[in-house]
Amino acid sequence: MTDVMVAVERSFLVRPPVSTSIHERAEAVMAELVELSEVGTILDSAVSADAQRGIVTVEVTVAASDLDDGIARTMAAMRTAIHAVGDATPGWPSHEDVMEMIAQTMRAELVEA
Repeated sequence: MTDVMVAVERSFLVRPPVSTSIHERAEAVMAELVELSEVGTILDSAVSADAQRGIVTVEVTVAASDLDDGIARTMAAMRTAIHAVGDATPGWPSHEDVMEMIAQTMRAELVEA
């Protein structure tokens, strides 16, 4: 059952040396996300690259039963696409770490409101 849509955006620093341009790598990750969307719950995705700063930004929106499930699905889709193109994800946060970051952000937003 799908009760929520969850969207996550993550930016990554792409460290040289790379055998392909940052834009080619971003396009490859996007192609993998498109393939994943054909067999899973990805509703929308986008990938952008800033070659000057060496940053790739990945956005994924999924259908999920709740926030916890949605975070797990978005993070899994991103990591799967990145690995499928041969890149690594050192320092990738655990699901628990991501959920704690979200809780801290929500607490901060409530305090500021």
